[in-house]
Amino acid sequence: MKNINKIFELRKWESEHLPLCNRTIGYAVTGYIMGSLIEGSSPTVKELVNSLSEFSRAGIYLQLKRLESDGWITFANGIQDGRNKHIVPTAAFIKLIDQYAARVRKTLGHA
Repeated sequence: MKNINKIFELRKWESEHLPLCNRTIGYAVTGYIMGSLIEGSSPTVKELVNSLSEFSRAGIYLQLKRLESDGWITFANGIQDGRNKHIVPTAAFIKLIDQYAARVRKTLGHA
């Protein structure tokens, strides 16, 4: 039970601090972008939309517009194919991910 409480504590922090994480679609979009950043890749909008096929395209685009207008992401054209828009996390988003990683370590006991 103690570990379950830790997970709930972490989820509460996520919904209060991570962008869009109080809704399922926002959580999925933010999580995909964070995962890509951790892997060292810069996903395209098309890759994100195709990977989250359980959600509507319009809903995903709305989440991306919110992230952009709130200053969490920007978009850049691909180097090899300028038609592909890459999602680029801002410095503020990267800083937030670092804070999140520290929170995960603290909550789960991995200093």
